[in-house]
Amino acid sequence: MDTSTSMSRTGRYDAVKAALTRFLGTLTAHDRVALVSFDTSAVEYGNGLEPVTDPAAMVARLPAARPTDPLAGSQGGTGSDAVADLSDVNVALARALTVLRTSAPNSVNGVLLLSDAARDSVGPDLRRDFDRLGDEGRAVAGFAIPLASDSTAGPALQRVLPDARVLRDNPADPGASLTQARTALRLRNAGRIVAADKDKGVEATWLTSSTEEPGALDCRSFKPVAQGTRLDLSEGRELCLRLVATTARVPLQVTRLRIDGVGVVGLKDGAPLLAPGQPVYFSINLAAGTHRTDGMWKDAGHYEARARVVGDVRTPLAESFKEHLPDTPLAIRPDVAGDELLYRGDERVDVSWWPWLLVGLGTLTFAGVVWFGWSWVRPRVRRRWVR
Repeated sequence: MDTSTSMSRTGRYDAVKAALTRFLGTLTAHDRVALVSFDTSAVEYGNGLEPVTDPAAMVARLPAARPTDPLAGSQGGTGSDAVADLSDVNVALARALTVLRTSAPNSVNGVLLLSDAARDSVGPDLRRDFDRLGDEGRAVAGFAIPLASDSTAGPALQRVLPDARVLRDNPADPGASLTQARTALRLRNAGRIVAADKDKGVEATWLTSSTEEPGALDCRSFKPVAQGTRLDLSEGRELCLRLVATTARVPLQVTRLRIDGVGVVGLKDGAPLLAPGQPVYFSINLAAGTHRTDGMWKDAGHYEARARVVGDVRTPLAESFKEHLPDTPLAIRPDVAGDELLYRGDERVDVSWWPWLLVGLGTLTFAGVVWFGWSWVRPRVRRRWVR
């Protein structure tokens, strides 16, 4: 925040302090802020990046407006007023860099530069220092808010942060520009959160009552079915299905939820909404259908099969992400993950009519051939005997 004499002479300093108080009041308990004022030198007010508990008290730490000579020109003049009119953006950004080095790794950081300075004093070394900060996982977004038509706040900030945005709304009331910067930082943070949930999705787990509590009804007391275990579902069995969103912040929803490969009773229709990390339970009854096999001598037995949870995974925030985070692709796993359920069911052998039909047809065919042969051979044998 520029505190040179030119800021006080035009009333911009008081306007900025009022807008800054309102801006700080909109921040959350998770946000951290440091205030740095500058003219020919830079001063940090507070103890580095800290939460905003009292916006008015935080702004009150800033220096009072400078007494000014009404005849002095902006960013010019002679004597002590000329020195007071100077604003060294380089020392301000160098001080901001020192503060940002204390930020948490992988955090979203921003520099908001409010100044009417008409002189660009940023040196090339500072750009390399900010680049190194990004390499350390402390990427910084820049927002310049010029408070005069000839202010070089934008080009100066873009020399160290090339992607810095220049927000020009109303220099007499920079509140709207501060709000834009806050919104952009929150969206940037939202993009980081969405990116962290890449390839996450919904995991399904089969649960069964433990041997210690065979009659338990609460799914939360059930134990996961051990991998490789094959359950007997020939007479039906009560199981629990647990769905968990493995995302850290993005809520998920499963549509067209079903279980393929086995008969199910109790699975509710609808699209369950899953908060990140919070399990949702379904108490269901699984019953393996009886397989019927035709045969004459085959014994009844069991068959083995697998059941799996199927559904389409999406997030109810997909449209909001598409609108507000177009540069952050949403890469959620689209299907339900989890082990298949191994089970066995009854196999019943039915004595079919078609084997007996074939035997009967074969017998009749044989008898017909024998009768036809005998009918053809007998007269000829008799005539030979008569001769």
